[in-house]
Amino acid sequence: MVKHHVAPVVALALAIGAFSAGAPSALAATFYDPAARWRTIITPHFRVNYPDGLESQARRAAGFAEEAHEKLVPWMKTTPQQPTELTLLDHLDDANGFAFPYPNNAIFIYLTSPTQDSHEYGRNESWFKTLIMHEYLHVLHEESVGGLVKGLNTVLGRAFFPHIAPGEPLFLLEGLAVTAESRYTNGGRGYSSHFDMDLRSAALAGKLPAVDQINGFQSFGGPGSYGAYSYGAWFYKYVMTRYGADVPPKIAEIYGSEPWFGIDGAFQKAVGRDVFQVWDEFLVWLKARYALQEAQIRETPLTRFDRVTTSGKYHRHPHFLADGTLLYGEYTGRSWSRVKSVAPSAASGSATPRYDEAAAKEYFAKSPLGGMSRTADGRWIFYSRTHAPDDFHGFDEIFRFDTRDKSLVRLTERKRASEPAVSPDGTQIMAVLGGGGRNDLALFDAGGTLLRKVTKNSDGTEYSGLTWSPDGRRVALSSWKDQWRDLYLVDPATGRQTPLWRDAAADRNPAWTPDGKWLLFDSDRTGVPNLYAVRLADRQVFRVTNVLGGAFEPAVSPDMRTLAFASYGADGYDIATMSFRPETWQIASSEIREARDEDGRFVPVRIAEAKEAEPAIPVRLAAAGSATVPVSASVS
Repeated sequence: MVKHHVAPVVALALAIGAFSAGAPSALAATFYDPAARWRTIITPHFRVNYPDGLESQARRAAGFAEEAHEKLVPWMKTTPQQPTELTLLDHLDDANGFAFPYPNNAIFIYLTSPTQDSHEYGRNESWFKTLIMHEYLHVLHEESVGGLVKGLNTVLGRAFFPHIAPGEPLFLLEGLAVTAESRYTNGGRGYSSHFDMDLRSAALAGKLPAVDQINGFQSFGGPGSYGAYSYGAWFYKYVMTRYGADVPPKIAEIYGSEPWFGIDGAFQKAVGRDVFQVWDEFLVWLKARYALQEAQIRETPLTRFDRVTTSGKYHRHPHFLADGTLLYGEYTGRSWSRVKSVAPSAASGSATPRYDEAAAKEYFAKSPLGGMSRTADGRWIFYSRTHAPDDFHGFDEIFRFDTRDKSLVRLTERKRASEPAVSPDGTQIMAVLGGGGRNDLALFDAGGTLLRKVTKNSDGTEYSGLTWSPDGRRVALSSWKDQWRDLYLVDPATGRQTPLWRDAAADRNPAWTPDGKWLLFDSDRTGVPNLYAVRLADRQVFRVTNVLGGAFEPAVSPDMRTLAFASYGADGYDIATMSFRPETWQIASSEIREARDEDGRFVPVRIAEAKEAEPAIPVRLAAAGSATVPVSASVS
């Protein structure tokens, strides 16, 4: 993901986005489709603006926003002086959101749900609720001013917001928002196994950052996972454990009232130590936490594997061609995203083929995120990416790459189709249809013509990782539904969805073995992301790996000799391989564990199951002709 240079005020807005950043827009006239018709719902503390036709999503947003106000205002001890403009966007297929205080408090939410590639969103009550809680914390954070600053704003209007100008460190802005979403929802990224994995990998490798290294995007915390979020959340967790739960809002209020003393001055006044000293304490705490975790993980022998790549960053979604050639996505930050290919070379004395990164060749351009699906003969590879049909929209569409002549063809237009999986006979494609905050499964023919919708959802269900069984009778996928992310088997003919189980673990990236007897996947059921396999004959689950970092996105070679996967370490994701040997796997425990507590121990999950419900709040529709046309300065 490329950062763009922007005007200073717009750059400030980038600091308070919730997800991965894209190019900022300029003015509302070019940011929104001018043909869109806007509606507004008015609640006690919000004006919810939404495109015509999305009232149900707007009512959900209104309820979640009022819940955020009820929970966060007492903690932050500040109340906005005017209703917050909450605008729902549906012109771009991107899981994103941002907040900004000029000219009025405003939150912008894209209605595209996170996919399985957003590892940090594995266990959550509702991504929609989590995101609104996160962004409203930014609003309250920006409003946390007092003294002379508050007086100047009273006289001059909404002119001074010290938290974004001159600017509080980014890890404190984002860390506090992640803390809020985790503290006041039944989930949140602060308790995610992915954030824990980020910090554990760095701690065990001796690569924990100094405080002046963490204040930015793409720095530490893994590529694209943004260290400001993961380290910021855990820093506040330490501060609250050591100094008290009321300290983060206190620091915000002090800095917002006396910004000329800097963030060190705010920390000194709140806890008697500057931010450098508290950060050093935090690093000592992290090292002790992850030393304990390492000891727990090593109680079971670690899995041995070979690394295909060694540079870290993004090496994701391995995939085998029919001849055993290994494909994988790569993004290093020093070149364009691409898929690379490497042929197997039999190592002397080894029954498992080896793959040498030095022999890898560029195959075609593609983001490292999102999988690929090939036809049985290996000629066609299908995947999805964003396509802009005009100046105002960016939609996911299905593309087809020809491995013979290296041509690329877009198969769909304005279908908002993602996660394509081609049937073994090459005649059908099942994909996910997005839009309006909903996901549905649909069947296309091999040329991209929509045949029919397989599902008709209205409950926030999300689908990812579609893959056909070798016999073409079932499609396996990862689905978020009613708080849990689990694996499902779908009948393409009837649309019937059968969960393999329902539990609190985040189960992703299903992959069939060529004989159809096993379904491999990754899961954080021990608190550490690892590879697992379910034997479909009796649905017995086996643990395949035990790693210190994380193991994701399994793929089995056509000859069933090699298992490839994405391995996470202190430098990011690398592709790894190991022998495919089911006889060595151990039956997995049915107990789901996490490391939510401060000491880092893996303990049984304590999260309570709670089906998302639309909160009951007083709302009214704005009168015809009075709906707000939202104004935006930037996107992040």
